[in-house]
Amino acid sequence: MKQLLFSLVVLSSIVTMKAQTMDSLFVAMPDSICTLLTAVNRADCIDFRASGMKAVVTNRFGKSSEMTDLTSDYLRLQLTSVSTVEMKKILLQDSTAVICVIKTIQTPVEDSSIAFYSTKWQLLSTDSFITLPKEQDFFVQNDSLDTAKYQQLRAKANLFFTCKIALCSKKEDLQFTFTTPAYLDKEDQKEMAAYLIKSPLVYQWKADRFTPKN
Repeated sequence: MKQLLFSLVVLSSIVTMKAQTMDSLFVAMPDSICTLLTAVNRADCIDFRASGMKAVVTNRFGKSSEMTDLTSDYLRLQLTSVSTVEMKKILLQDSTAVICVIKTIQTPVEDSSIAFYSTKWQLLSTDSFITLPKEQDFFVQNDSLDTAKYQQLRAKANLFFTCKIALCSKKEDLQFTFTTPAYLDKEDQKEMAAYLIKSPLVYQWKADRFTPKN
């Protein structure tokens, strides 16, 4: 009997966890995670989407914010003309889940931050789920490029490292785009391009971590 009760409790927990789709998690999210939107704003976004309307609300600053994408495990907000928020619920191997939240702001170059939360919106250690790329990871790794000009450009890039992070709505991937070169003048941008990896860095979810995709 005890074993049966235990199994029922576990099954109930799994069902409850799976029932926590992105819309219900978003409504339950604390204001502190996205201070521009009130609880009413968040609920209205969900209701508008469900009614087939554009999910546009008036935020705390009296400006418009829009939920542009919503699936059972992914959400994207255009908070302002220069800021976005992406969220994705990701399953762990033990059948629990975490929520990955990416905030991006353009000032004037796009730069992102990433955070992980439990489904109860408790902040978790980022290091537990990813080792973030560094400036050197975006450069071609080739000893023959060890020139004075190359080192000069690397030094400029390292002064204010910025990176745009993007979630994938349909799979559990992250894309990292090196945005620092946009700060440089056109001549430096052109010279730096010869030393940079051409495509964004892609990280895939594997064994409860985001790791570089080979």
